[in-house]
Amino acid sequence: MPPTILKGQEIIRRFVRPGDNTPMNYERHLVQRQWPRVIKALQGKVVPPYEVEIQPSSACNISCIWCIGESIQNANRVIRLPNALRKPQDMLKVVAGIVDYKVRESYTENGAQGMRDYRIETVKFSGFIGDPLVAKEATLAGMQYLSQNYVRVGLFTNGILMDETTWDSIANAGFLHLSLDAGSPETFAYLKCKRDLALGEKYFDLIMHNLEGLAARKAKSSGAAADLNVGFILNPYNYRELPAIAHRLKELGVNYLRLKIDIADQLTLSVPQIREAKELIGEVRTKLVSPGFKLVETHLLEGPPDERRCFSRCYTHFLWGTVGSDGNVYPCDHNTYPGAPHYGNAINKPFQEVWEGPMHALISRGLPSICPPTCSPFATRVNPFLEALKRYQRKHGLDGLENLRQTIVG
Repeated sequence: MPPTILKGQEIIRRFVRPGDNTPMNYERHLVQRQWPRVIKALQGKVVPPYEVEIQPSSACNISCIWCIGESIQNANRVIRLPNALRKPQDMLKVVAGIVDYKVRESYTENGAQGMRDYRIETVKFSGFIGDPLVAKEATLAGMQYLSQNYVRVGLFTNGILMDETTWDSIANAGFLHLSLDAGSPETFAYLKCKRDLALGEKYFDLIMHNLEGLAARKAKSSGAAADLNVGFILNPYNYRELPAIAHRLKELGVNYLRLKIDIADQLTLSVPQIREAKELIGEVRTKLVSPGFKLVETHLLEGPPDERRCFSRCYTHFLWGTVGSDGNVYPCDHNTYPGAPHYGNAINKPFQEVWEGPMHALISRGLPSICPPTCSPFATRVNPFLEALKRYQRKHGLDGLENLRQTIVG
């Protein structure tokens, strides 16, 4: 049976969710901000991705119960990647290649066609298993180089190593995402320190100190405008701590509290717990949300799991790329483990040469069947949307697709 071609309004209702203008409405933001790249992806044409993730280290200093990287690596019986990017000189080779990667290509948008420059707009330092600040010297060197060259920079970290030496670089970046996931030292110890209470208390207090210091540095620094985000994975052990920790984070100067669920599906809320969690979320919205402090729900608390793969073609690997701690360029952040398919090494060759090389086309044909079973929330949501757009384009042409875009963006 051939795939169903959805009508335009059905595509909008199912994927774009009218009225949802949160940062997690990936589909709407792609249509609004990255439409020329969407067209290129649907055509299978390679241009610079708009975002690249760099994973400076495969080592971490805590042990989260739900670590998706650990789950996938254990399932695939593989070891961690080597940590070549811990060397600042190698990190600088990678980010220099990212900055230099610019191409002039055709575009179609708002009924017009022409030529425009494509470049990598955002680089985030994160980790599939490791924490970027385990390789602190290299991470800060990369962040500073990119910021100086007008690339938006973000950092994902657990905050333990986010000491005063990092505050200027982070405050002058685009955003911080600190994965906290606990409202007390006791819960932090249980979820992240193998129930070592003394270590949990030490790390929790250190994270709060680092957050407070960073927020104060940002407030005092002229031009510093990094969005300070804190992630909180709701689970049976922490959801009742939400109102208290939200209040404390707002006082510290955090801008966004981002609620998630465990996509490794190890610590899920029961139906009664979901009901209670929703009441607590409502309490936070009513009492604490303000222009300077927002609550963002990244995942639905109930309904089909976000990680369920409901697509047969991966388009998001045209839009995002990942540099593993070994310097290899991978299709996505969930594919960074020894033996995973990669395009080449961005330490040894310029990023453009790797990204546009023959391995990109070869690997594209095998995605997502050669991938681990769990995709990122972005890929899980965006790929079915882009598949629907591709079918719509086949029936209605590029002009019909552009008309649909105009309806979406209003």
